[in-house]
Amino acid sequence: DPIELVAQLFSNPVFTGHIEMDPYRLSSASQPNECIYSEYMSADVAWEYQTQLPQGHTQAGIILASDKTPLPSGNTDMYPVLLSLANIEAGVRMKASSHAFPLLAYLPTVTFKNVTSKQQSVLKACLFHFCMGLILKPLQAAEQDGVPMSDSHGNVHIVHTPLVAYIADYPEQQLVACVASSQSPITTASFLDFGDGVHYPYRVRELTLAAIEEVANLPHAALGSNSDGRLDLFCNAYQEQGLNGVDEPFWKKWHGMDPSNFLVHDALHGSHLMVFDHFCKWLPNIMTASELDRRIQAVQPRVGDRHWPNGISSLKRVNGRDCRELEKILIAVINGAVSDGVM
Repeated sequence: DPIELVAQLFSNPVFTGHIEMDPYRLSSASQPNECIYSEYMSADVAWEYQTQLPQGHTQAGIILASDKTPLPSGNTDMYPVLLSLANIEAGVRMKASSHAFPLLAYLPTVTFKNVTSKQQSVLKACLFHFCMGLILKPLQAAEQDGVPMSDSHGNVHIVHTPLVAYIADYPEQQLVACVASSQSPITTASFLDFGDGVHYPYRVRELTLAAIEEVANLPHAALGSNSDGRLDLFCNAYQEQGLNGVDEPFWKKWHGMDPSNFLVHDALHGSHLMVFDHFCKWLPNIMTASELDRRIQAVQPRVGDRHWPNGISSLKRVNGRDCRELEKILIAVINGAVSDGVM
């Protein structure tokens, strides 16, 4: 029961003094008109949501995370869903010893038989949203009505549960946002538009739900009577709208929750590996691979930091730790060899 998990985190004495109940706004003494954002409760979205709640009620911002992980043996996958609270201070929440991301559920990993590859992907996406809808239904109800929960001091609060963050890698963000693999989960841009420097409109929930409804309302006569043919035509119709075929997103009945707001990348793929996958591919084209390697090799070895005696241009695979070590020196290494615009 997700409500029990939220209540457990909300009342856990480990988080006493590290869990925030009320939104606030911070500013510096030198620039009082500029806000300082740090924790979730300092964000505008938390402040705006609180103004919609009845007097005396509070919010427990829900953070979800999921990632399909292949097991080392058995040729099977594990698909865990984790839950945490945005009210818990980030520094405490991210410590492994805090156990602030308890397991919420395991999603099924199945392969449908006697279907095409296109139908397979649509059915798997629909199964994901169906299961998430079942799992998260109590939180959707609590977001509307509120549920009583006690904090670590024994004080009872009426708590509402908005979904404020869903941590996922890029393919899973597309799955959650119900968009095709060629579309951005956050904006209306497609893969043909990536990198053109244009800021496209956000893919707000109303836009996605309207596109789903348009396909769902197609006249049945136009789809034929053959069941396989009808499914293929529906798949094609969804694809033309830039959708992945899901007709009932799990966030649809979660009042006001918008994928373009709550989707966030995971730190490994969205931050650290991005350095190697993108920056380290661009730089050899800008300053030549030999010059980049020469500068990295010239960095003085230091205890506690990785040294790169052979440079990085020949690397094929790296892990998150390698990327973090590279991040420490990359800006200093390329300084003077690239333009100010690149810097």
